[in-house]
Amino acid sequence: MFGIPAESYGFSNDARGTFGPPEYEDAAFKIDSPTKEITITVQ
Repeated sequence: MFGIPAESYGFSNDARGTFGPPEYEDAAFKIDSPTKEITITVQ
């Protein structure tokens, strides 16, 4: 109901949107090395 997901979700950089998904720039990250570790908190 109301378009709220029933399953858990998360975005890179733990970006949050106000009334929808976050802006691309807020969730994007740069891959500047052969290995990259990011953390995503699932809500």
